[in-house]
Amino acid sequence: MVFGTLTFAGTTGTITGKVIDGATNQPLIGMQISLGGHKEGITNTDFNGCYTFNNVPFGHYYIILRIPFGEGEFENITLDTTIVEKNIVLGDVPVENIEITSDKLKDTYVTPHFYATISFDKNVLYCGSFQVAWNKLQNDVFKEPLLLLGNPLDAQQLNKMELTENDLDSNSYVSIAGILNNLLLNQVNSELKRKFGYNAPFVSEAQDKDSRTILAYSFLYKNLNSQINLKKVYCR
Repeated sequence: MVFGTLTFAGTTGTITGKVIDGATNQPLIGMQISLGGHKEGITNTDFNGCYTFNNVPFGHYYIILRIPFGEGEFENITLDTTIVEKNIVLGDVPVENIEITSDKLKDTYVTPHFYATISFDKNVLYCGSFQVAWNKLQNDVFKEPLLLLGNPLDAQQLNKMELTENDLDSNSYVSIAGILNNLLLNQVNSELKRKFGYNAPFVSEAQDKDSRTILAYSFLYKNLNSQINLKKVYCR
């Protein structure tokens, strides 16, 4: 019996499966999966939505799938044979009522221009409404390209103004720039309320007494196609 226990403890196998979008029945690519209880159990789904953990000692584990707004833990899985298959179907996650702030997007880079690097381990979210706010700063406030300390790449690309307000649905965003004062704040809040009602925040910024503070504000609210799991996008 001692020999049998040692044999079981030293046996390894493979846990494999596929991650599928429950709404479209399509594979989900690049999803990060952790195998709880296994120190080397982190991988990503491939271009077919498949994942594999090799050389896993026989035992009990649990699967954690990282999704854009947090982590979802799935039921325990027991590896007691050479290969165990576990498919994961996403489709019942109630994302419609979750407000996702940028600090929660650990694996997502929000970019204001087209030139962000796309890598296998990062999501890239392009927020074009920020470019419109930058354009207003450049055209209406400073009357020239903006020169920031150190000449950062983001500023260089934004100064090209490759996207304009004509490229966006005017009913989906508010972008305003100018000297920070009550008049400007009232303009921002009036536009937000007119277009989005209670779905948009109320803007209240600290005002500089010498009136030298510039505010560039942009808010995007968009309902996506019902076939996409993530139904709403907020960008502020």
